[in-house]
Amino acid sequence: CDLGVFVFDALGERWAIELGRDDYTLPGYWETRGRRWSYARLATPGHNTLVLDGLNQDPTAEAPMTAFVSSPERVFAEVDLTAGYAPAGASRVTRRVDLGEGRRALVVTDHVEASRPVQVTWQMYTHAAVEMHIRSAFLTQNGKRMKLELLAPLDGAFTVQDIHLDPPQRPLENTRRIQAIVGRGEEASP
Repeated sequence: CDLGVFVFDALGERWAIELGRDDYTLPGYWETRGRRWSYARLATPGHNTLVLDGLNQDPTAEAPMTAFVSSPERVFAEVDLTAGYAPAGASRVTRRVDLGEGRRALVVTDHVEASRPVQVTWQMYTHAAVEMHIRSAFLTQNGKRMKLELLAPLDGAFTVQDIHLDPPQRPLENTRRIQAIVGRGEEASP
């Protein structure tokens, strides 16, 4: 349930993190259908990826890479996430991660098409302190600063929440989730 996940390191810091593993002995942890997907670290909403209508991705889906380019100035990759989001009514979902501007800027572009209106949530987890400005956020950690900007849709906005997990899951410390809930089937480029 984590197709399309990304992490991001720059300036010697990890800005976009993964939540890590949990206790393998949690009740139902190894169930392929059922409780396994209710645990934060395993469910789609617990990853730096898209969530459609609050649903998990299809855990059996695959995401083929459809494009890849690497040069000294730029590297990008695009994956087809459609199979993972088919249960939510998606007819086409792609994610492109582009490290451009001399590899100094990261652009994540998501494109969603669906057979019916769906709510699309973009999200990223971080340990950084977050200062919100509706369409942008400034992340600070260890004296370093990074800007996160929502490029599209124009009516989109970021929110941030501190994340806490209930037992029996392992607790999280100093963890925040930045989200943008975007229009139905539009393209988002945080």
